[in-house]
Amino acid sequence: MIKYVAGAVLSNLFPITRYQIEDGFTMPYFASKSHSGIVGRLIRGYIGQRGEHNPMQLETLHKRFWREQRPQDWFDATSERLHRIYIPTFEAMVEETHRDLLSNQIETVVELGAGNGDWLAYLKSKWIGPNKFLGIDLANEQIEVNRQRHAGLEFQASDLTEWIADNKTHHSFFLTNCGVLEYLSEITLQRLLHTIRSNHLDSMVLFVEPIAADFDLDQEIHSRLHGSEFSFSHNYPHLLRQAGFEILRTSKYQVEDFQMLSTLAKLSSIAK
Repeated sequence: MIKYVAGAVLSNLFPITRYQIEDGFTMPYFASKSHSGIVGRLIRGYIGQRGEHNPMQLETLHKRFWREQRPQDWFDATSERLHRIYIPTFEAMVEETHRDLLSNQIETVVELGAGNGDWLAYLKSKWIGPNKFLGIDLANEQIEVNRQRHAGLEFQASDLTEWIADNKTHHSFFLTNCGVLEYLSEITLQRLLHTIRSNHLDSMVLFVEPIAADFDLDQEIHSRLHGSEFSFSHNYPHLLRQAGFEILRTSKYQVEDFQMLSTLAKLSSIAK
């Protein structure tokens, strides 16, 4: 409580510092040095804790961070993760999921939060059957780079919630990889899932998202903040069932310091 009050006071005393922190809120080590001092840490802690009472405001800060990322920032700095982490960790899951795509006659694969497009390109090389692979991301500059780098893939610069609401598809497969939906509030995620149910018939989802190590999927039905990024730990199986999906598989993976929950689901016949 003392730190919260101190952060609130300091955020008013140092508005420029507060703005700098909000501008790079999601990944403090990618932002200015304003985060590193005691004043910056207290202000950031205050903003994050306030998000428990106003999750939409926190979601806005996360979206701002990702929208403003340029190719030479986060995406270049983490480009080695494909071969160092993602393929070794998820190769078996990718192979198993391929069988689900074929049996459900999936035609379009849509990656939500496509980043540099490398993961989507890898999936295209492994998944025979879908005739379209599309990546959605907030970062306009990165999307332009992706269009040049990845022949045979399509990319759209858009808020994923808006794209899902504005487009209607059939037999689509929506996926995230290692952290996208964690930056959405619970209410936004609920709306997104219900929109998929309404606009995208015969669809499936595969969400690979961080959850808090102590998150109890059997008892905790509501989302809560976790980690240094102040992102949201969601109960994906519960939210998907609530939206009319049938859970096919769930698995947990350890990815560096993060626990990832993989949730594969499809629209149930009742929901349709």
